[in-house]
Amino acid sequence: MILVEGCDNSGKTTLVSKLSADFRLLTLNNRQRPLSLQDSKDYLHLVTPLAKRFKTIFDRWQPISEPIYGPICRNTHLFTSPDIADQHQYLRDAGIRPIVIFCRPPDELILNFGDREQMEGVIENAKKIIDGYDRMIDWVNLQWFPVVGYDYAHDTYDSLSAKVRAYYEGQL
Repeated sequence: MILVEGCDNSGKTTLVSKLSADFRLLTLNNRQRPLSLQDSKDYLHLVTPLAKRFKTIFDRWQPISEPIYGPICRNTHLFTSPDIADQHQYLRDAGIRPIVIFCRPPDELILNFGDREQMEGVIENAKKIIDGYDRMIDWVNLQWFPVVGYDYAHDTYDSLSAKVRAYYEGQL
């Protein structure tokens, strides 16, 4: 199970498409925001059997992204730290050890939205979202799952691809 995370405009969807094709992964696009903590848990229970049976890649993971976007863009607080921990522990208990790929190009690239339409609140709060991700990913890496950083402006896709291959071969 691969969880691809990062701010809007960080290259997640492009990376997911490429990795999915190269590694023949079942792609789950997690664009629907949860309406409640129970909604997120229901989603987790729905996708866990798929992740146990197939090589999967997720474009966003609710227990990582929603605690960032919810408070910043929508003033909603669906998750506490223990709620996030419970959902990550559920994966561990199910025998799933995901790897997180954190798409993190330099701020100036993320902040260059151009004409791309964004969810409400993203552009005006982009710096807060970037900072929120940096903190969240540090915590996830220290407490839960290995994190591989990916900066499309400086890292090669081949280098990242080798890390994904190592993960699937059990070396990461």
